[in-house]
Amino acid sequence: MSNTTKIACQQFNISGAGEKIYAVSELSDVFSPPHHGPRNIPITVELVGEYNYVHFPIVRTGRYAIYLDTPDVFDGLIYSGTNQNTKTGTEISTEPIIEELKDCKQFAQGVVSERIIFTQNDPQPVAIRLKGKAGYTIRYIVSLLEE
Repeated sequence: MSNTTKIACQQFNISGAGEKIYAVSELSDVFSPPHHGPRNIPITVELVGEYNYVHFPIVRTGRYAIYLDTPDVFDGLIYSGTNQNTKTGTEISTEPIIEELKDCKQFAQGVVSERIIFTQNDPQPVAIRLKGKAGYTIRYIVSLLEE
């Protein structure tokens, strides 16, 4: 298990650690504080419909891992929200994390992003798209992989 996964698993298991945020059903509505989940902290979110959006900040270049306690809910990453021309944002490629999850029973699904280049002075939001049913609660944690 990598150090990143080990630390994420330890954080996920700390009683009382974490933060609750609120999902929205439209990508264009996601980039405000109630939908912001910090990195390296377990996040609890209640799903609001079939597609749900929350976001996390990036502050440096790298690959970001998302570990979830529920299988098959992760549905994509979108950089910088909406694009004024297309209104869809820029999809970020991800690949599944499989072997690493075997050592942390709390993680049922994991993905890692392609390398995201950070060139801004301020944190930039990346949306997480989750799929599921309204009223269903999940937990996840986002970590920057060691490079």
